Amino acid sequence: MTQLGRSMLEMLAVLAIMGALSIGGLWGLVQARTSGQAIHIASEVSYATKEMVLRDDWRGLSAGSSYKLSDVDILNITIETPYRFTMTTQVPWKVCRAVLPKLEKTHTIHANDALFTGSTDICGNQEDVTVSFTYTE
Repeated sequence: MTQLGRSMLEMLAVLAIMGALSIGGLWGLVQARTSGQAIHIASEVSYATKEMVLRDDWRGLSAGSSYKLSDVDILNITIETPYRFTMTTQVPWKVCRAVLPKLEKTHTIHANDALFTGSTDICGNQEDVTVSFTYTE
């Protein structure tokens, strides 16, 4: 007897394999997006820090003053002293966990007002986390 089609079991096995591959692909896409956002924030912070150090026009501003760099759109920059400024942004908790280790050597970092001391647990698991990067000369 010749078989004219696939059995139900074979079709279910193919669907299960396709489902597993799809879930794996979506997981990889989410991880890549999170990593990309973290890299973007880290590069914006590094760029803004370099620009602020090279400029002198902000040093005369009073503490608490806002400063805007035209090339940086995701950071709110606040002047603390003539030699210290803080950059603040809102990020998802997964991005917070990915970006903290990238900038810990050059900035003092707070997530939701908690000081980063090496543990990314301070990011929690809420939707948006307020992250601040303070640079002191």
